[in-house]
Amino acid sequence: METVTDTLTLKHLDKSTWKTYRFDQIAKNVNERVDPTQTDLDVYVGLEHLDSESIHIKRTGKRDDVSGTKLRFYPGDVIFGRRRAYQRKAAVTTCDGFCSAHALVLRAKPDVIDPRLFPFFLHSDAFMHRAVDISVGSLSPTINWGTLKKEEFLLPPPDQQARLAELLWAADEVVERDKKVLNKTEVALEIRLKNYFEFPATISSKRQSQYVKTEIGWMPANYQLVQQKEVVDFINGRAYKKQEWEESGVPVIRLQNLTGTGENFYYSNLKLPEKNYCEDGDLLYMWSATFGAVIWRGDRAIFHYHIWNVKCKEDRIRQQFMYYNLEEITRRMMRQVSGSTMPHITKEGMEKLKIGLPPIEVQDEIVLVLDKISGAISLMKLKITNSMELRRALINQIF
Repeated sequence: METVTDTLTLKHLDKSTWKTYRFDQIAKNVNERVDPTQTDLDVYVGLEHLDSESIHIKRTGKRDDVSGTKLRFYPGDVIFGRRRAYQRKAAVTTCDGFCSAHALVLRAKPDVIDPRLFPFFLHSDAFMHRAVDISVGSLSPTINWGTLKKEEFLLPPPDQQARLAELLWAADEVVERDKKVLNKTEVALEIRLKNYFEFPATISSKRQSQYVKTEIGWMPANYQLVQQKEVVDFINGRAYKKQEWEESGVPVIRLQNLTGTGENFYYSNLKLPEKNYCEDGDLLYMWSATFGAVIWRGDRAIFHYHIWNVKCKEDRIRQQFMYYNLEEITRRMMRQVSGSTMPHITKEGMEKLKIGLPPIEVQDEIVLVLDKISGAISLMKLKITNSMELRRALINQIF
């Protein structure tokens, strides 16, 4: 049986028999209006429910969540985000419902394109780049159907499309299967973190002899109840004025440098106290707008104001144990807020926060387990990235 890897020969496709079609010959714009207050349909799909570069809809809203005129869709239709097309959002529907008016509901015309091939065509560079080019508006560039329908695209003949669709669905299945494994592994990590760093309010009488009751729950008897400031120091970052930035010098770590949303660094040539610098392997914590612990991997750098350098007293607490402790604290705080509300974190609050501290040898055992799961997550993410790149390459070899 042909494997996905075998399809790399698609780059040798003979396109001499392919034909060019206007987009309105390829797909129909299903422009059926829906008033959420006057419909029995309950499934709502907004642009926020569509994932970039995915043909699957994994989240939905409900009728009561929205107001204003929306668009009706039917099973098999494709919802394409016509606003900010550069986000590459186009996914196949599997039920009846309605969606944001900032989308187009598209239905493949099977005499021109196989409906199973159509969603992959929409994710091709040929289509997406054209969609971006014809978008109008600066703040929220949007595609107009009147313009899109006139655009022309090269498509394979119908007798080739079924095989191409089968190959692309096989590549997509690899990605989706790995995503399910990743999700299960991430859930396993969350469960372990909760078990290791949160303590039950009640336990059975049979177990109480091995535990001690504290203000944060029942802890194993060999654990200590401590404030975090007893075992770590939270060192403040430094705020910068615009005129202090340089084009070269010591890099200044900002939140976006840790989250991956921005790789460009600002630099500084100021002579600062040693405490303002961090080194490769230091434990940093983001405490404003974006939250979470990160092990810094890079050269000597300065950390910005919304970041703490967390210095562990190694005779009391392992750095990697503290990293996982901070991750669970962050998850707990995020679970306690809702909607657009952000957690309010202060240095004093973090210092006074009480935790259960196991003996060093127990910390090492816990870290060993969590590192193994975290390593599996990292490997699976890399595998998914590679599978997505292969799928993207196949799509663009075809279209």
